[in-house]
Amino acid sequence: MTGWMAFGRRRHARDPTSAGGGRLPADAGSATVLLLAAMLALGCLAGLALTLTTIGAARQRAAAGADLAALAAAGMPPADAASVCSRAARISAANGTLLVDCHVVADAVEVTVQVALPGVRADVTAHARAGPWGQAAGAYQPPTDPTDTTDTTDTGLGQERASTGR
Repeated sequence: MTGWMAFGRRRHARDPTSAGGGRLPADAGSATVLLLAAMLALGCLAGLALTLTTIGAARQRAAAGADLAALAAAGMPPADAASVCSRAARISAANGTLLVDCHVVADAVEVTVQVALPGVRADVTAHARAGPWGQAAGAYQPPTDPTDTTDTTDTGLGQERASTGR
């Protein structure tokens, strides 16, 4: 080919009349196979990293939703379990989690929430417990007077707290 049609075409160094009969060497193209294998392995590792990151993010979201739901429910004045769990369900839904279980145990609230994993039919579950109730026996009551160092919990009722700079 000559002229404008030959422009841009590479001329190969092989000559069909040579002793090799115009064949390429035996290892020609082996780098392409190795490169494709390396790219496939890299793609698999990237997919694994994406999957683990997604699971970790869903797990953290579930844990945060469970903690916030339990804290919100435990922060209510002592009430019946239905109203406490109703508040936990509202807070859980606001954080993108689904409240699965809620019950009051003694003076604490225990909740279980779920978060759906995107792209698969699986859920991540988290549990949280918060308490005791704000005015329950054994709950710490901060002093109204900052100079007051009297311990107001049941265990140290009337005792002086150690001076720790608090």
